[in-house]
Amino acid sequence: MINPPGNWIFAGHGRTRVDTLDRRALAISGVDAVGGLMQVFTPQKLSIVSAAGTVIAEGAAGPVNVILPFGSSPNQSVTLRARDFGGQVPVRVVLTPDNGTPLTYDATIDNTTTNPAETVVNVVMPINRLVRVSAWTR
Repeated sequence: MINPPGNWIFAGHGRTRVDTLDRRALAISGVDAVGGLMQVFTPQKLSIVSAAGTVIAEGAAGPVNVILPFGSSPNQSVTLRARDFGGQVPVRVVLTPDNGTPLTYDATIDNTTTNPAETVVNVVMPINRLVRVSAWTR
């Protein structure tokens, strides 16, 4: 929150973060340190590139949703791609059905020698239910 001059923000003990593109307009007293690099978007990227046999374009917007029809095997896979991490990347895949308990699967992507690097996470998906597939680093 940036207030115009004359409006003061009072904070208690601890840390207060103020993001601004022009810090010359800030009048902050009692500051121990002011950061110099504000990086909003990191170069590292984790993507779901396939789920239950469906290929997903890297960088596709929106959630990844899957519905397995009756007669399908519940044993499926989710392929994740890590880009520019430069190390071992602990990841978590969560399957969230429309109704029921979310299912969590942990894995690691080795992004030390290959960039981008991929891993396949074997999962068990509910049949004939909409399932949202999510992935993030742990």
